[in-house]
Amino acid sequence: QDLWLTLLRKWSQPIVESFGTQTPSQGPPQSVVSGGAPQINQVRYQILSLEQLILIFFDLNSVDLIEFFENKMSSWAKLFELLLQTDDKFNIFGSASDVPGPLDRVRTAIVRALKLFNSKYEEEYSKYVPSFVQFVCLLLTTINDDERYDQLAAESIAYLSSVACQQWNAKLFSKTQILNDIVQRILMRNIRLRESDINMYETNGEDWTRRDMEGSDLYTRRRGAVDLVRALCQNFEAEITTIILSHVATLMRNYQQNPAQNFIDKDTAINLILAVSIKGQTKLMGATKLNTHVPVMQFFQQHILPELQASKKSAHPIILSDCLKFVIIFRSQWPKDNFLQLLPMSTTFLSNEDYVLHTYAAIAIDKILAMREYETADKTTNKENHSAAKPNVNGAAAPTFAYKYPKTLILESLQGVLSALFTVLATY
Repeated sequence: QDLWLTLLRKWSQPIVESFGTQTPSQGPPQSVVSGGAPQINQVRYQILSLEQLILIFFDLNSVDLIEFFENKMSSWAKLFELLLQTDDKFNIFGSASDVPGPLDRVRTAIVRALKLFNSKYEEEYSKYVPSFVQFVCLLLTTINDDERYDQLAAESIAYLSSVACQQWNAKLFSKTQILNDIVQRILMRNIRLRESDINMYETNGEDWTRRDMEGSDLYTRRRGAVDLVRALCQNFEAEITTIILSHVATLMRNYQQNPAQNFIDKDTAINLILAVSIKGQTKLMGATKLNTHVPVMQFFQQHILPELQASKKSAHPIILSDCLKFVIIFRSQWPKDNFLQLLPMSTTFLSNEDYVLHTYAAIAIDKILAMREYETADKTTNKENHSAAKPNVNGAAAPTFAYKYPKTLILESLQGVLSALFTVLATY
């Protein structure tokens, strides 16, 4: 353990001196580049060895806090702070735009370790939280949108989420200006689509669907931003909602000025609404508990329904798929009469060549038709808790499940669904 700390000090010092962002530099560090490729490779391996040292630190403390690391916390915490402030801004190691560089990997390992300490050893670690929150926020505002930083950004946002949801850390985010800065400088840029995301939508719709609809986006920037919004809402629901709704209004004004060019603004607005409005959801029912400060129905009527009803679907396919996703997620919230109107709208997208769009349309139809309520012995219905209903082993009257929509309406809707399906099948 003493050797671990000795190596951390020894290996960190030259890296901090060469790549520290606090060190003024007009060009690449001469101590690294003066020796040419051999020297650069040597420094690369030294940095990767440092990453392994931090991974060992994580593994040793993942079960229980070792006394040595608790007693020496001020020493390694200071070194971690310095390493978080390093950056290969001149790309000396020639990292590709979609592959993390050596320093990116070291910083990612550090943030992951900090997240562990914040969740498991808050009593011992609590006094270091304010400074690390500051350094992680600084890191998030200095890295760019390249894919090489995605894992670092996701871990850093997850660290802020783990801090924000703890009541004893609420004071760190209690000022309105701090919340404004977090939304403007961290949330907005990480929930917004990038060129690489649009490229995935257009060329790999299957992966997009898995990430966007099926929850395989655990380590993406957007998922991290959504989780941070919901963490902040635990202690500052009204404040964070007001700030986000203000940004949503601005984004929608931008979109309406030029829908074809500013479609990313509307996509961002929809995902911000999804992030801030949902307080509870299940796979079976979708959103079951909502933030009462968010006018979900009003947003639906003004910005979602018109896109689906338009006879000429001129909106970008990403926007149309966002609208269908909105319908799917909030499927248990709409009145029956109004919501059934969405079924024939969904069928119009089944023959669309866009993979994500016709997939989301099929999911929407499936979810609408499968919606159920359960009826208890006293003939009352419950939408939110029906997933918890189980047969009564004592022989008492068990809850019985019924389709949410009348059978006659379902059959009428199915006529349109089947007609659209046969039209699609006939083309193959």
